[in-house]
Amino acid sequence: MKKRVIKTNLNLLADGADLAKQLNDLAFELSGNKKDISATMRRIEGLTKDGIEVFKSLQRVKSRLEAINKESGINAEFPPIVDKAMAAWSNANSLKI
Repeated sequence: MKKRVIKTNLNLLADGADLAKQLNDLAFELSGNKKDISATMRRIEGLTKDGIEVFKSLQRVKSRLEAINKESGINAEFPPIVDKAMAAWSNANSLKI
């Protein structure tokens, strides 16, 4: 019976060691993923901040040109890329994470 207890204890030790290795591997992967996500979130925050500033600047430029057009009676138009860029920014900024 003592052999059986020792064998059981050895099996438990082996199982514990295997489980500890699995847990360590999972912890390493989880830690890496969380660090990657954290870095990505910081990049997203920076891009969002910069994008909002550029979007507002473009809105001001567009409004100013519209006011000048109205005052002078001319019809200078922005290139299509302006509205396309503003729409692309609005869509990108509205995406949920």
